Amino acid sequence: MNHECRRPRVTRWERDGEYIAVTYTQEDGQRVAANFQRVVWTRPPREVREEVMRALANGPIALYGRKGGRA
Repeated sequence: MNHECRRPRVTRWERDGEYIAVTYTQEDGQRVAANFQRVVWTRPPREVREEVMRALANGPIALYGRKGGRA
């Protein structure tokens, strides 16, 4: 079977790639469909990292509950 026609194809792309659906054909002719969800980055995009670092630089606004000690 020709490898070009078996190539994986992204059939659905949602929320900037957070969810994707992929289909491909195996050598024996079976069609495979898979859904993927991105749950973690090994290296986030620069814009996302900068936004998170800006938010973390502000620190907490308020603390709730007891800090340490016994309940």
